[in-house]
Amino acid sequence: MKWIGIFLLALFILGCNKHSTTSFTVKGQIINSQTQVGVASDAIYIYENTSSGMNAGQTLIATGSSNSDGSYSIEFPRNLVESYTFRFYKEGYFLEEIQKNFDFFHTSSDNIINLNHRPIGWIRFIVQNTAPTDPQDQLKILKESGTENCSDCCQDGYYYFDGPNVDSTWICPNEAGTYFVFHFWDVLQPSYSKDSVLIQQNDTIDYVIQY
Repeated sequence: MKWIGIFLLALFILGCNKHSTTSFTVKGQIINSQTQVGVASDAIYIYENTSSGMNAGQTLIATGSSNSDGSYSIEFPRNLVESYTFRFYKEGYFLEEIQKNFDFFHTSSDNIINLNHRPIGWIRFIVQNTAPTDPQDQLKILKESGTENCSDCCQDGYYYFDGPNVDSTWICPNEAGTYFVFHFWDVLQPSYSKDSVLIQQNDTIDYVIQY
């Protein structure tokens, strides 16, 4: 009877610890980076990352979404992998990624990952050479400041539009609620301008440059 009691006690302890040893729980809050208000219905995707073996690459292992106040809680399998990637997506916001190594997570407590989700908007430059005078015509735009750290963002620096037959567009995503600051000039003419545009969430602002 004594051994049966010990055996049952061991099973009880293992049963109580099963949740904590076979899965991780991550919690956090997603807020709008400009308004500091919680973002509801933000989709969350969790991926395992491995760089070797037959299953090398990324594997989707869990999904979830944020509550009305931007809070969320997701449980996902505790597999021995190199790292996990968390992707956060909602229309009107940048796709955001956070990567955490396996040793960041603990089974004995909740793991906290918060996010300032950046609202997105766009500026679309419409560049037209309406009075070509020379094959060497060139319009030069210098992006002085704006959002840079995203896969589709326009990096700070110079952008060139060459030739007499320019009629093109150039689109840059930017964090809504912030300014996109730029300079532009016709290289062959003594014309120079500096301007800035306040980007609106989920909207595209057209900026026409004719020279």
